[in-house]
Amino acid sequence: MFAITLLMLNMLLLLGVTIVPFPTAFIAEYLGHDGERLAALVHAGNGTFIAASFWGLWRDAASPARRPPLLRTAPESPDVRAINAKYWVGPVFFLAAVALVFLSAKG
Repeated sequence: MFAITLLMLNMLLLLGVTIVPFPTAFIAEYLGHDGERLAALVHAGNGTFIAASFWGLWRDAASPARRPPLLRTAPESPDVRAINAKYWVGPVFFLAAVALVFLSAKG
């Protein structure tokens, strides 16, 4: 069961990374024109998707319930705790970027 979850999260992460050129081209085409807001939303939304997928992948890999464990370090170690404390920043940052689109981009 755990291996399937890890594989699915990895596939979601790879999906998000694979489609990065398309939202980037979309934003490049509409920058300064009508539709700029939608393009920026798609781009920031894809960043949110990638960050959330990466966070989920890490959380699954570092889970103390995982048998066999994937980390050489114990999940309760200070190093793993430090990484856990930092990885939530990515999704929050990109969600803030989604919110900022409504303030900075024109419809």
